[in-house]
Amino acid sequence: MKRKLLLVIGVLIMVLLIGSYILSTPVTPTAFPTEEELVSRMNSAMSRTDIEIQDILFLDDEHVFVPFIVTDDIRGVSYWSWEKDKWILNEIEDRGEPKLWRLDPSDYSTAFLVWNVQPKEYPVEMAFYLIQDRNARGGYAYNSYTPRIQMEETVMVEETSYGILRLPTTWQTVIKEATIGQNLSSSDFFDFYDYHTDSIYVGHLARNLKGEIDYFDTQNYTSSYQFNTIHLDYVQYLNDIDLEIKPKEQ
Repeated sequence: MKRKLLLVIGVLIMVLLIGSYILSTPVTPTAFPTEEELVSRMNSAMSRTDIEIQDILFLDDEHVFVPFIVTDDIRGVSYWSWEKDKWILNEIEDRGEPKLWRLDPSDYSTAFLVWNVQPKEYPVEMAFYLIQDRNARGGYAYNSYTPRIQMEETVMVEETSYGILRLPTTWQTVIKEATIGQNLSSSDFFDFYDYHTDSIYVGHLARNLKGEIDYFDTQNYTSSYQFNTIHLDYVQYLNDIDLEIKPKEQ
């Protein structure tokens, strides 16, 4: 009888402890770390002492993009998110070429283009493209044709080297339709295009006021640190040859 009583008491104590932990864990994100706290954590992550935050950009309540600058005018980026009960640094790197950050990999309405570039001269017009290459296939009792798609969204990079851009709704629609047509899940889509020529990819191209292509200054960028898995997709560098419809024609 005494053993049963002790067992019941032990179970009740465990339930109380678990309940207390759950109640004490923040359901919604707490205040984002101060700039001083961010700098300390970022410097520690990269073994540096010279990080200077340029801005703090909330993509939603639980995801934050923090661009920064270090010695010699090098631009960098960091990706933060609220996980369970704290703000964590997912990834940080001293390079800022455009990437597509999918907050929810299966939902492209939560996808953002993010960047912190270093043009050779300001200002530059940075154009993002959603492209599907034309392709035709045929065989016994089977023929298919994939039309060319080229959609453009532009931003001016003037005094501010960084920025965020939610994936346009028209692009989301095209991706969704292509995903259904190729029998893919949305989360697999941009992994798929790497080895299927009739699928869709995102690219970018920047020009200065003279119309010259600027590939940005990237030769000094070397460090990248990942502490938690997030969905970052590569945004391809493009050239005029990749564009079937040139900017002046659009």
